[in-house]
Amino acid sequence: MSVIARSIISTPERSTSSTWEFITDLICQGDESSTQEFKAVAGLAAACISEETFNNHALVVISQGPRLRVYCLYGDDAISGDKRKEEVLSWKPIEGEWKAYLPCTEEDFDWIKTALATKSHRFFAYNIVDGLPSDSEGNKNSQEAQATSKSISIDVGRFNEL
Repeated sequence: MSVIARSIISTPERSTSSTWEFITDLICQGDESSTQEFKAVAGLAAACISEETFNNHALVVISQGPRLRVYCLYGDDAISGDKRKEEVLSWKPIEGEWKAYLPCTEEDFDWIKTALATKSHRFFAYNIVDGLPSDSEGNKNSQEAQATSKSISIDVGRFNEL
C-alpha cells in the first residue's frame, strides 16, 4: 500500500474553514458528489482543524489507490510555508469506494463521531490517542505486514561495520 502525504498551510495564514475548502478542492478535484460530501462535514472538520489535531495526526482518505494523509501547518510553520506540500494529486483519492477519517481530540471524539454519522456515510472520526481504527488499516494485509515487520530485527552495530 502506497501512502501519499500533503501538508496544508492553516492558521494564521488561512482560516480553518478556508483550510477545509482548500483540502476539499485538493481531494475532490471538481467531483460534485464528493465535494458535497466534504461540504456536509465542513463545520466538524473546521473544529478539528482549529484544535490543531491535523498538526501531528492526519486526515486519512482510503480508496482504491494510494492512501492519502493530509496534515496542516500552524503558527510559524504556516507563516513561513517552508514545510508546505500542497501540490495537485496525480490520482483521484475519492474514486470508487472511499472513506475519510478525521483526527479528533479525546474530548471532542464522541460528539464529532455522533455528528459525522448524521452528516455522512463516508466520514468517520478517530481519537488521536487511540489512532485509526483497525478496519481502516487495510485489514488483513496490513496486519500481516505489521506482524512481519515486528519479527525483523536489524543489528545496527553490524550494519555500521560494513
